[in-house]
Amino acid sequence: LCLLLSVLPACVSAEAPQLVIGISNALSEPRLIRHDAAVSGIVPEIAHALGGAVQRPVELLLLPRKRLPVALQNGEIDGICLTSPNRLDLPQVELRWTPVVFEDLEVVVGHPSSQPIRKVEDLYGKMIGTPLGYHYPLLEDDFHSGRILRNDAPDEALNLRKLLMGRFSYIIWKDDAARWYNKNGTAGTGLQISPLLIERTSLHCAFSPRSGLSETALAQAVRQLESDGTLRAIPQRYR
Repeated sequence: LCLLLSVLPACVSAEAPQLVIGISNALSEPRLIRHDAAVSGIVPEIAHALGGAVQRPVELLLLPRKRLPVALQNGEIDGICLTSPNRLDLPQVELRWTPVVFEDLEVVVGHPSSQPIRKVEDLYGKMIGTPLGYHYPLLEDDFHSGRILRNDAPDEALNLRKLLMGRFSYIIWKDDAARWYNKNGTAGTGLQISPLLIERTSLHCAFSPRSGLSETALAQAVRQLESDGTLRAIPQRYR
C-alpha cells in the first residue's frame, strides 16, 4: 500500500517538473504524523523544504521501508528522505546525496515500570525489542553471545505495542519519538528514556539521476535551509 500526497511549495512554478520523494510509511511520530488523507511531521516538512529550495513542486509517496530502494531504482520515485549510505545499498544507481539534514539518535527505551538503563551491562540477561534488519555495532557482540536477547519486529510501532503489553521491558527507539510519545501518548507515568546512546546516524536525502538534481544543487539547497534556520526550526516544532 502507498499514499501519494502533492504539495506545491511557495514561490515554485507549477511548470517546474515534479519531484516525487519516497518516505517510509512505518516512521514513528513525530517523524510522520497522519491526518486522514494528509501527513505532517519532521520528514515530510524536510522533504517539502528541500523541494522549495530547489524550486520543484513536491509529491510524497509513502511506501514500506523495504520497497523504497526498489521504487528509486525503477523510477517510481525520484528520491528518498531520510536515509543514509549504510542503509541504502544501490550500487547500480549513481545516487546524488544531500549533506546531512537530520541526526538519528537511537537509545534504550524502557517500560514505565522498568529499571533505568545507564550502561550496556545493565541489559545483560534481558530481552530487547529491535526493528528488523537494523544493526547496532555497540551491541552486536552481546547479541551474538546471548548476553542480550534480541526480539525483532517489522516496525517500531509493533515494538512499542509489545513493550507496553509487557512482552519485554526495553526497546531500541528514536530519542525524539520516545520524547514525543511521553508528551502526547498514553504510557501512564512515561517511558523510561535511557541516557545510553546506542547509535548516532547522520541522515540525508538521496536522489537518482532521473531527478535532474546535482549534488551541487542539493548542497546549495541544504546550505540555504541551514542559513535561514529552517532545518533547525523543523524538529524544534515537534519537541
